[in-house]
Amino acid sequence: MHPRWLGVSITLFALFSSLLGFRLYESLLAARLAASNPTIFSLRLLSPVSFGTSRAGVLTANPYTNQIFAAQEDVPALASIDAQTNVIAATIPLRGYHTGMTIDLLKNEIYVAQEFSQTVRVIDGTRLNLARELAVPGGSPIGELAFDSNTAFLYVIQNDIPSIAILNPFNGELVGTLPFNAHYGDLAINPQTQRLYVVSPLENKLTVVDTASNTRIATIPLGNDPTRVAVNPATNRIYVTVSADNVLAVIDGATNALAETIPVGDGPVDVAVNPLTNRIYVAHLESKDVLVIDGNDRRVLSRVTLETQPGWLALLPALNRVYASTDVGHGVFVLQDFPASAGDEISLESDANTRVMDLQNGAPPANWQQVNFDDALWSSAAPIECLAVPRQRLNTKALWIWAPGCSQYAQTVLLRKTFELPSRNFQGVLYPRADDTAQVHLNGELLGATQHWTTEYWYDLTPRLRAGKNVLAIQAWNGEGGYGGVLFRAALRAANVR
Repeated sequence: MHPRWLGVSITLFALFSSLLGFRLYESLLAARLAASNPTIFSLRLLSPVSFGTSRAGVLTANPYTNQIFAAQEDVPALASIDAQTNVIAATIPLRGYHTGMTIDLLKNEIYVAQEFSQTVRVIDGTRLNLARELAVPGGSPIGELAFDSNTAFLYVIQNDIPSIAILNPFNGELVGTLPFNAHYGDLAINPQTQRLYVVSPLENKLTVVDTASNTRIATIPLGNDPTRVAVNPATNRIYVTVSADNVLAVIDGATNALAETIPVGDGPVDVAVNPLTNRIYVAHLESKDVLVIDGNDRRVLSRVTLETQPGWLALLPALNRVYASTDVGHGVFVLQDFPASAGDEISLESDANTRVMDLQNGAPPANWQQVNFDDALWSSAAPIECLAVPRQRLNTKALWIWAPGCSQYAQTVLLRKTFELPSRNFQGVLYPRADDTAQVHLNGELLGATQHWTTEYWYDLTPRLRAGKNVLAIQAWNGEGGYGGVLFRAALRAANVR
């Protein structure tokens, strides 16, 4: 071979070897990262739920029954989707065009706003039939709506007049009105703080309302064309998509101030939050995708491109599953986030291993909320088996528990659940419910107090977790005339689980 060509061959071989070596290095590095942190997961698409020739519209979810309810706009009907199989279990007739949907989780009643008929159709999610229909006074097409579990009132946007109607959803009575211009805006409620958040796209603002008194307490300027709002009750953060600016606005619920804006995709159209994992999901109309953001450090974790434009979002927290409707692709996209139970997850659940003490009108013993308190003489908690209709649960493991016996007298109990963590590097959110009320402590520190057994509460455990022994301590009260009960669940994960 000519020396000149020999030199070229040697150079090409060296270059090829270098590239091959770099690719091999990349592969080995990726494998090493995967092996050292096997719990990194990406949002992935499952098989969609087809609506045939019908467009999909607004939707909502019931995490207790694992049901998704979505409007089939061209039928028109409400599809009930079984999340275990992602198959349509039933369809219930609707009428007109639908601009909003919300749910009473306790009764499993779905409220569907029918814009031009100015009515709210109430669907029984258990029997899967029409329960009743409510007329909204005022003579205006209606928009989004929200249900307050504390007051059991329904808030309904009236699109053509500067007003939000407040209804009693059980008899249709108009309780009052709020004089806000939320024309084609959105509503969200944090029942834990009794705050209603009203997005006004035409006025580029977010209004905060105290639902206990139905008075305005703050107005927060936003960017151009805010559209949708979602609340994380565990962190008291409120998230608003600002479509024209392609950002997600983050509001501090404690100060009612804009905390920051997070750049997202092109044309953010909806947002949803999982309080159990503190993950935020943003759907984009123009870029046709769904973005996943870590609520702890605001990092973008994953992005899934869809075949068509997504519309509304709904999610099931315990399943880590997100549903996105599309009126172009005629159905609902199903997206799975990291598994519901990661390999190194530590579960904290109400069960028979919880210790309980009936105070019998006495005072709590000193330091009973502390880790080193001796509860050896306490009883094991008993699952409540005296109810004809079991109370709802977030999953099948956590049980409604109380002191042994089925007393309907006024009663105060103390409960303790100890658990071990291998390191401080864990995070998690506690979901407690109590009938009637409770105070919740972790490692001797008060997390908060529940006020209504019909209301969901969420508490961030992360700042108070410690390596070694931890204790969750709850003091619960029950009034006369009903059975007491406590339910709690938390999934504690290593902080590097993404």
